[in-house]
Amino acid sequence: MVRESVSSGLNSSPENLPPSILVEPSVHSNVSRINGYDAARGVAILGMIVVNYFCIFRSSLRGDLPFKAAADFLSGRAATLFVILAGIGLTLMARKPMLINNAETWMQFHGQIIRRSVILFFMGIIFSQIWTSDILHFYCLFLIVGLFCLQLSTRLFVMIIAFIWLISTGLYTSSTGALIVDTLDFLPNYLLELFDDLFINGQYAFFPWFCFLLTGIWFGHSVMKNPKQQIYIFIAACLIFLVSESIMMLPSWLKLRLNNETAVWVMLENNPFPPSPFFVLSAGSMALMVICCAMMTCRLKYMAWLINSLKNIGRMSLTIYIGHILIGKAAEVVLKENCTPAYYPLAVTLFMVAFVISLCFFCSFWFTCFKYGPLEWLMRKSSTSLPSRPILSNSASRPE
Repeated sequence: MVRESVSSGLNSSPENLPPSILVEPSVHSNVSRINGYDAARGVAILGMIVVNYFCIFRSSLRGDLPFKAAADFLSGRAATLFVILAGIGLTLMARKPMLINNAETWMQFHGQIIRRSVILFFMGIIFSQIWTSDILHFYCLFLIVGLFCLQLSTRLFVMIIAFIWLISTGLYTSSTGALIVDTLDFLPNYLLELFDDLFINGQYAFFPWFCFLLTGIWFGHSVMKNPKQQIYIFIAACLIFLVSESIMMLPSWLKLRLNNETAVWVMLENNPFPPSPFFVLSAGSMALMVICCAMMTCRLKYMAWLINSLKNIGRMSLTIYIGHILIGKAAEVVLKENCTPAYYPLAVTLFMVAFVISLCFFCSFWFTCFKYGPLEWLMRKSSTSLPSRPILSNSASRPE
């Protein structure tokens, strides 16, 4: 990731990736918005660590880990937050070409995003050999399609988001959440599998995950710079979250005995992978709540210590995304060989807590010495081409 510098009067950053992992805010972004954006990304990283470490370490355990409830609740929600943050970052990064609005600037911007997308696609394909739940290669599709949605009106955003949600709902309910594409005989097997993975059956398939990126683009356009709108969006998101969660709990509340093959049962499922229709609404609204909270909290001086810790973690999200999986898999082998079954859950929990605390100190130390995280720096250098001549006047910085 490439973090753009933020200074007064000057314009100086992505699944994940991620989100959030791929793009960074750039022009006309004030410090509080950038801090809130990075802090929300830090929250997503911590949620991702809880979910992924539960998946890694439970394979060596017959019972459950102490943080099972937290992992179950956060499953799919941390990734949703990442994708929405990627949409926000894409919008912030596009403000420079939107401001200048000429063909050369847009061409350079599109080239930069496409290069990042291609790099992340191949990085994700390689990483998926180690971690089958990789989200990086899905970001390639999200960002490239998202480029063509940056200048849409609010009405079109709402219509496209609703359309994608309806399409994904139809696919989900018609296949009881397990659709398999096997009728496209004109495609080679590897292309058929890639199409199925990216668009329909993949863990972060285009339907419905792209609607989260569109939500982030809309948020970046409409809400980021207006604190009052953030409050309204937070309240609306709370209502949507409560309603969608209540609907998914109706079967257990009413003690309904529904056949799990029926469309009604499938509609009411609380399933993150693939996302059931009301889980999409619940996870998306929860992500907006977290982002709004981060934006509002970053303006409180007595919360500066928390925001700074989350911000530093968020700035190194690509490095942490790949690194925590490699470290977790190595730790799983060590703990499995050296811990008895009775002490294994406690050892795993202590390891995860120690990892998070060490991560906070490591990120704070790193950014006192360096401007970018290791993989963020590599991404920036490999995806950015310098223009042959200045595009902006001397009153603004060149695009990076």
